Amino acid sequence: MAFVTALFLLFLVGVNCDLQDMTWVMDENKISFFPVYDTPEMRFSYKKQQAGPILGFKFVAFNSYSTVEHMGTHMDAPYHANENGLTMDEVPLADLMGPLVKIDISERAAQTGDAEITIEDVLKWEDKHGKIPDRSYVLMSSGWDKYYGDNAKYFGTSLENLKNSGGSQDPDHNNFNDLHFPGFTGSATEWLIDNRNILGIGVDTISCDPGKDINFSAHAASLSKNKVCVENLKNVDKVPECGARFMMLPIMMKGGTGTQGRAFAEWYSGVGYQTTCKDSVKRIDSFFETGKANFAFPSVLLLVVSTLFSFLKLY
Repeated sequence: MAFVTALFLLFLVGVNCDLQDMTWVMDENKISFFPVYDTPEMRFSYKKQQAGPILGFKFVAFNSYSTVEHMGTHMDAPYHANENGLTMDEVPLADLMGPLVKIDISERAAQTGDAEITIEDVLKWEDKHGKIPDRSYVLMSSGWDKYYGDNAKYFGTSLENLKNSGGSQDPDHNNFNDLHFPGFTGSATEWLIDNRNILGIGVDTISCDPGKDINFSAHAASLSKNKVCVENLKNVDKVPECGARFMMLPIMMKGGTGTQGRAFAEWYSGVGYQTTCKDSVKRIDSFFETGKANFAFPSVLLLVVSTLFSFLKLY
């Protein structure tokens, strides 16, 4: 019995909850954004307002900042490209977290900035790992985050072309056909929503659409159906292809078309968790019921441990 108890305790000690931050620091000196936001009113700015004694306190510090909603690691609310869509404060809390599905296209992206996630990529992922879980976040891992802060490389174009790109202020999409960075095709995004009921998509690039897509098809496909898009993620390459949970906690801005927030992933590893991705997806979903606090798993473990020790005392 002692041997069995020792194995069980080893299982408890060996289980780890791994966390991976996927958020860029908001830094005036290192930030990438679409040229349409490059105005004094919309650029990210940060000012120190107070750091020292005040109101009888020896030290009090506070700062102020201003920014357009779509800079840094941020979530696009459906209203960003859907006049009848949900604003940021209307997106349900339960929709800000879900099973993580990572589709890795980094090898193709290393060859061309026009790499994109297609329906074929999605089906290949399912051939390997099983059906994408309901209410998932599907994230692209392209390795493009290594260029964040270097706008010419991040947009896959020259600085001169980037400067001349009119963005949404230019109905003719001036020079937008010369941007090259990876993203989701509109068809893959639509397929995921219609056939797998995902909550949203996320990318380690400036936009959920590939740079070459001047019609912003992935945005249209997702936001038109009240799904969300998370942009400028980092460290997607460091999370598992499945078996993890993704969370994005944006600022709850009234009427917001999107806001910055903290994006991260969590998953279990260690003794007892060396299983297939299919099993991991099922397990992490059973431990964390979407949108609710569920402490059944640790409670059951505590009950089992208590029972084992009580049994040992009898002998």
